[in-house]
Amino acid sequence: VLFPTFDTSSKIEKLFATFSAQITLQDSNYWACRSRSCLIELLSLACNCLEHHLELLSTTEKSNNSDVLRVIAFLESNLHQKITISDLTKRFQMNRTDLSRLFVIYTGETIMHFVNRSRIELAATLLRDTTIPMSEVMERTGFADYSYFSRTFRKQKGVSPRNYRKEYCWMLP
Repeated sequence: VLFPTFDTSSKIEKLFATFSAQITLQDSNYWACRSRSCLIELLSLACNCLEHHLELLSTTEKSNNSDVLRVIAFLESNLHQKITISDLTKRFQMNRTDLSRLFVIYTGETIMHFVNRSRIELAATLLRDTTIPMSEVMERTGFADYSYFSRTFRKQKGVSPRNYRKEYCWMLP
């Protein structure tokens, strides 16, 4: 069984620790939203792992797919960090061309498009289902620059992050 990988397990442990700390400390006005966001991330990881595992079982090229699935698991567990193709090739001991080609064959998109799409999906969920500050949403989804975050979000969702939150966040008055 490919999942959970070490990276996924590590991410799950960190999310549980954060969740536990937020529930215990309740040290700010955002503790409930931060707790909820940890649960959202845990459910998202679990759903993605299951989806990719089922895809693996339904395909015949298991060895190549398992390499790509390990990369996907790493990416989904580390969306909050800076991710480069160079780092991935070193980590998974694959050359850039093979990694990129297999990833596109398996997912239908480039690695960086996958990363940005996954980050924006997670950001949209956090914006919609919590009221944690925008800066924390950006940090937890791997964006350091608001203008890049906003531009990328708008490109995928058709609206700015602030307007998305205003429109879809059920917790806002």
